[in-house]
Amino acid sequence: MRRRFGKAFEEVDMAKKGPGSHFMNSWESVKTAFKARSVDMPYEIGPLNMEGVGNSRYYDKADNMVILTW
Repeated sequence: MRRRFGKAFEEVDMAKKGPGSHFMNSWESVKTAFKARSVDMPYEIGPLNMEGVGNSRYYDKADNMVILTW
């Protein structure tokens, strides 16, 4: 996340991205399923509002969702 989103991710409050947060719980759930999935379909993880990050193949700004693909 730091490599992909840099400062925008680092500046998100730890309560929103750290252990026990909705984002981290979503991340852990997807991480387990991601390894076993053979279909190349994206997962959306979030919501996580990162200021300064626009729509890309890795982030949906409208829904504040991180997009994870193979």
